[in-house]
Amino acid sequence: MIEDLLSAVVEVSESLGDPPGSELFPEQELLVAHVLEQRRREFTTGRRCARQALARLGLPRVPVLVGPSGEPLWPDGVVGAIIHCAGYRAAAVERAGPIWSTAVRQ
Repeated sequence: MIEDLLSAVVEVSESLGDPPGSELFPEQELLVAHVLEQRRREFTTGRRCARQALARLGLPRVPVLVGPSGEPLWPDGVVGAIIHCAGYRAAAVERAGPIWSTAVRQ
């Protein structure tokens, strides 16, 4: 679905629900230790999608933590987004390049 809107260099993973068995890194568990179950499922499935998208870039499994404004903290050299809404979760990532470096500086 979402990959139809993005460039071919963007790797996407999406889920139409919250599959059982999704796991978090211990550092991520701490981030959702005291949230409502629905938010925990959104977060967990979003991070699962992020791991799958990063793997499609050839990157190892790493925890995608949360920055000061709630944004995902991607590994060095990666830009991306995690989205979630009722019944849908997705992550889109790509390797950071000159366009992203310029955009961030402006």
